Amino acid sequence: MDDPSAAADTNPFDQLEPDEKKQLAGLQPAPPAPEMPQPKAANENANPFDDADYKLAGGPSVLGAAGRAAAKSALPTIGSFPAIGAGAEVGAAFGPWGALAGGIVGGLGGGYLLNKAQDWALEKLPA
Repeated sequence: MDDPSAAADTNPFDQLEPDEKKQLAGLQPAPPAPEMPQPKAANENANPFDDADYKLAGGPSVLGAAGRAAAKSALPTIGSFPAIGAGAEVGAAFGPWGALAGGIVGGLGGGYLLNKAQDWALEKLPA
């Protein structure tokens, strides 16, 4: 390997063999890059979005989003209470930890199934 501290005045192409020099001689230089469009001279700092006719609608509010989420989750939450009781009753056959686990599984399963039923029913409503 060459010494990196050597003088940089040597031509790297002098180290090529004659046939390699002939191959390099036939190469063409890269074409020039296309010119970029220039900004308008009248106002170079103009905002390009000023000319657009956007009609911005009010976005959802935090209170509105929270209200919609609460309304959508109310039925599955209230409907999962009987499932919690049924799961706890079945789990009680395995002791107090079984009752706790059964109540959790029953509540999650009942809420999930009621949520899916509610989504299906809301899909069937006319728009």
